Amino acid sequence: QGLRVALLGKPGSAKASIGAILSSMYGCDRIQASDIVTGNAKEEIETLKAKIAETTESKGFILEGFPLTQEQADEMERQGLEIDLALHLKRSDDDAREFMNGRLLDPVSGLYFHPDLRPCTLSAAASARLVPHPAPP
Repeated sequence: QGLRVALLGKPGSAKASIGAILSSMYGCDRIQASDIVTGNAKEEIETLKAKIAETTESKGFILEGFPLTQEQADEMERQGLEIDLALHLKRSDDDAREFMNGRLLDPVSGLYFHPDLRPCTLSAAASARLVPHPAPP
């Protein structure tokens, strides 16, 4: 079945960055909450099941930002979707806001960087391809 991880935390807590790192290290597929959330827990779990079916099940998956609610977690359990490890990523509101307001995305690796808080150290080519990621309102 592979590794089944849920990364939880507020916006700006580094779920996408940690998800990209874990995905690269373990060969797991990434599933982001934005690909699932509809407002209906049963529909969301059906969508999640379809996404999992598309993954390389032998290596597992990383859920980024899902489940968001207890209702979603309960529905996952009812439908037999198990998670091996849930990590709650914490970052202060001020740190999260500062990071999100200046973050840059490497579209190839899926990693987020910040000019002051987390400069890109991958390569000159990676630094050149960074694009601004819009901050939330």
